[in-house]
Amino acid sequence: MVIHGGIIYILGMWLYAAFFGVELWPFLVGLTLVAGVSFVDDIHSLPDSVRLVVQFVAMGLIPDTPLWHWGYLVVVCGALAVGYVVFMKKYYHLHEEYLKSLEK
Repeated sequence: MVIHGGIIYILGMWLYAAFFGVELWPFLVGLTLVAGVSFVDDIHSLPDSVRLVVQFVAMGLIPDTPLWHWGYLVVVCGALAVGYVVFMKKYYHLHEEYLKSLEK
């Protein structure tokens, strides 16, 4: 089991906050959520959906985010999802044929 050294960054942020103070506590909490779920994922494999939900919650903690940023996020994610579905419907059969050719 290899644990990566990324946890030191969040510990450094908390030490900085303890000694010098922080005005953006929601940002620090969101950063801790993302670092925590990444640390747990290094030890035990987590489903992608868990990581995604935690990352969206952490994004929601960012203060003073204009509403149009959230609209932009929804539009971009929707466009990527539609593009993925269209691509898979059009080209997945080529991938299946390639995998069958490897079995021969």
